[in-house]
Amino acid sequence: SWFTTGSMYLDTHGQQVALYIEHKKKENGYIRTISYHLSKNGNVEAPFRVRILEQDIISKAPGKDLLQEILVVQPPQNTDGWYDVDLTEYNISIPDNGFFVAIQGVFPNDYSYYANDSGAIERGKRNTKGNDDFSPKSIHYGQRINYSGKGGSNTWHYSLSHQWFQMEKDNYSVKISAEIGIYSDK
Repeated sequence: SWFTTGSMYLDTHGQQVALYIEHKKKENGYIRTISYHLSKNGNVEAPFRVRILEQDIISKAPGKDLLQEILVVQPPQNTDGWYDVDLTEYNISIPDNGFFVAIQGVFPNDYSYYANDSGAIERGKRNTKGNDDFSPKSIHYGQRINYSGKGGSNTWHYSLSHQWFQMEKDNYSVKISAEIGIYSDK
């Protein structure tokens, strides 16, 4: 069967996209690793914020942060495809109703603030297409995250008006995954 694939640009002004991960088995476990499928067409070295969010019971949208600190990561230069982030040390228990894994664009100079790094990152991919939404001189700092077009009911977007929403039609599934650790019974 045919389905679309592509990548979505994440701006660096707090834009987010999240994938809801169900917890069908209701096992007593924790989030070990999360993975983001990054596109080589983006600026793969761009830092981004890792977010783990609980599901709001009423709206079913992403709710409160489960990750209790601001975690900003910066992939190495040659990253293409799955990029893993180890969350074992945070010991985040899996809520019974599932959770969201989100990626949030971060402006490079903000990364220096988070990472206590004096040398701000001034790299970006220059936009060469003149008919883009941005002026031809704009620089794209952000990541592009890959998606596939099958079954997109679990993908949520964060709008400029600071609301979580889902695409009404043509929604797609953003490529984010989570590896779960199960607490063994003593």
